[in-house]
Amino acid sequence: MQSDFSEWLSDSYTEKTKSSRISNVKKIEEYYGSLDEHFAKGTYEREVINTLEYSTKDEQENKPNPSRIPFKGDIRNNLSMYKNAARLYESFLKEQIPPTPPMASVYIESSIIGYLTSRPSRDVVKSARQAITSDWWLRSKSQFEVYISALVEDEISGGDPMAAARRLQAVANMPSIHITSEAQLLADALVASKAVPDNSVRDALHIAIAATQGIDYLLTWNFKHINNAETKALIARVIEADGWMSPILCSPEELRGNDYEE
Repeated sequence: MQSDFSEWLSDSYTEKTKSSRISNVKKIEEYYGSLDEHFAKGTYEREVINTLEYSTKDEQENKPNPSRIPFKGDIRNNLSMYKNAARLYESFLKEQIPPTPPMASVYIESSIIGYLTSRPSRDVVKSARQAITSDWWLRSKSQFEVYISALVEDEISGGDPMAAARRLQAVANMPSIHITSEAQLLADALVASKAVPDNSVRDALHIAIAATQGIDYLLTWNFKHINNAETKALIARVIEADGWMSPILCSPEELRGNDYEE
């Protein structure tokens, strides 16, 4: 039992009740072992709480004490007391768990969906990108909050109907971001500044959508106009000059996730 439990109880209970609950928890641990370990292993409910259950029907049928704790007197009242103490300690343990940090967000650009769902290619580069994309989708995607946009949906719905259906199915349950007027204005600024070419307005809009929605990463295989080493710095400057934070422009090969193992 953690020493902080006593202080935690002090916020809501009298000294007499606090002393009683601490004594109950110590008694439980005497016969069940560390409650902290049960909590960590996920056996708290099954191996502790469930054995402290004793219903009115059990009492009427004169069933024996189902727990490991020996005691004299009323079985139902005693087990109810120990169960309440165990629940109380469980609540304390749950409050000690640090809050989970928010996941980083990723905007999935259309080229990712294309490589994910296209038929195997004999081209060495395309084949490698297909494999990397599939691997990222299976092993790394769950570590991020992933989004597409109305623009992505429009782009992946074109072409061969069967291929389009595969692409749309891959993102069927993914949140889709609307194209706002702020995104349109930022896309115009990216094109006007030559950060993105005049003939690549849609690429500029992908970047702008991610930036204006506060997305952390823009995932793409578009190295020509989006994840371009020669233009990324200018893209970031234009975005920041417009009052937004630039997303990190990267490929699946670059964004593996914190616990990716080779």
